[in-house]
Amino acid sequence: MNKRELYERKFGARAPAIVEAMTATFAEMGETYSIGGNVGDTFDSHRLLAYAESVDDDYATQNALVEELFKDYFTREKCVSDRDVLLAAAQAVGLQDAAKVLDDPTAFADAVEDQKRAFAGRHQIRGVPYFIINGKYHLSGAQPPDILAEAIEEAIGVA
Repeated sequence: MNKRELYERKFGARAPAIVEAMTATFAEMGETYSIGGNVGDTFDSHRLLAYAESVDDDYATQNALVEELFKDYFTREKCVSDRDVLLAAAQAVGLQDAAKVLDDPTAFADAVEDQKRAFAGRHQIRGVPYFIINGKYHLSGAQPPDILAEAIEEAIGVA
């Protein structure tokens, strides 16, 4: 499905205002937001992110991968359910064996389902993005950079 069509279906008359707000937020970060491209089932991207979480103790690989996938989706008009997009993102962040994970539909599937149940139920998550910062601060939906920065600073005790 086309991303623009999805937004219009999901948000109705609010879609243009949401796109305008997203465009402004991305511009503040030096990025160009795009409503182009397609959307699809993101289960494989979540499996790949669960795998990335397992490769180091500080989430560095997972954070780099999610950043790459967000840029693919929000600025590069790429579909993050596409295998080639997922493999390119994994390669860009140095994640080895991504193809093996994607080739096995059971790899990290249980981890993703467990996370969905735990987080969605406990935090009543109904949409994405949804940020849990340092286990304390919860932000739902696209947020301006200053709000994200403030929440991160508070969560780590800098503010």
